[in-house]
Order: sequence, then structure tokens, then C-alpha cells
Amino acid sequence: MTAAAAIALRRLPGNTPWESALIQQWIRDEGWKYRNFDFNVRIGTAIDPGPDFHPTIRAGSIANTSKRIDCVAETLEGLYIVEGKIVVDLRIYGQFEGYRHIVSRDFPGVAILGYIAVAHGSTPDTVQFLRSKGVAVFLYPSILAPEPVSTR
Repeated sequence: MTAAAAIALRRLPGNTPWESALIQQWIRDEGWKYRNFDFNVRIGTAIDPGPDFHPTIRAGSIANTSKRIDCVAETLEGLYIVEGKIVVDLRIYGQFEGYRHIVSRDFPGVAILGYIAVAHGSTPDTVQFLRSKGVAVFLYPSILAPEPVSTR
């Protein structure tokens, strides 16, 4: 989807309201660099409990055990893997590397150009470490948890 379409959504597919607000702010700031965005991208091998399970249980198991990329930002040259976090920590780098491995294995023609972390805050030492590894880090401390939507 386009940057404008992503920003117009109330909530990005597969992301929490807060993650959505963070990623949407990043798209407002940086989206002009990308031609397309995809959200809630499922990759990797999932656990299928088999046909003996109710279809709903089976589908849920498959969905819950596949890996999920928050956002893929596409350029003419390839893709960037984007993760939204309330508080980013060192574990995100392993997540990025795991995603790269799976995408390279399952889609060998797809070029992963880099990683982007978008967050409200960070644990100590994380931003410096991630940037030393080439990860683009965008912190938006002014983006707070959205107010719950009243259902009344």
C-alpha cells in the first residue's frame, strides 16, 4: 500500500494501536523514500497441528507460530524490514537477522537492504549498538499510547 493509504488507516494490519501510531509517524517522516508498504507479513515455517484439529484451531496455530514482520518497506532496489516497538532493546537485532535468514532462504531473489527500528523509547546501550550494526533507529518519545476507543 502507499504511504498515504497506510497513514490513513486507523490501525495498521497486525500491529497494536501504539505500534501503528509509531510506524505511521515514521511513514510521515520517511515514507517518501519508499514506493510501497506491506504490514503483518508472515514468513517462515509454521506449526500445523494437522487435519485432525478443528479448522479454526488449526488456522490459529499456523498463524501464531509463523514469524511476523511488522512492516516491509519497498524500494526499486529491494526491501527494508521495519519493526515497531514500544521500547526497543537488543533482542530486535536477533529478530532482524532471523527474518533475513528466512527471507533469503524462502525468497532468494529478494534483496533485503536493511533494518529499521521504530520505537517510543529504548533500553540503555541499544540505540548505539543497533546503529553500529547498520540498523536505522527512529525514536518518537512524544508518541504516546493512543486513548482507547469507546465502544459505547
